[in-house]
Amino acid sequence: MSSPDSRRVRATVIRCWAATFGEPEDSLADDSHFFANGGDSLLAIELVAEIAEALSVDIPPDALFLDGHLRSLIDAAVAATGAVPSNPAGG
Repeated sequence: MSSPDSRRVRATVIRCWAATFGEPEDSLADDSHFFANGGDSLLAIELVAEIAEALSVDIPPDALFLDGHLRSLIDAAVAATGAVPSNPAGG
């Protein structure tokens, strides 16, 4: 099975995050903060589980708890999937 493109992984994380807070996807920034947006620990577990299920991978909850930013959760999801870069060097 081939690795997904990191753009698809990013889009999945953003879609799930936006749905969690009822926000438009295009309103999110990499520095959006889960807990500053009103998220709590139970919602964090649910969000990480939803993303993990959508991508068919294991993502540790610490990916969100330790930093809280959307960028960190995207990075953890990309790493968990082994996604290939969407813009490989030289290409």
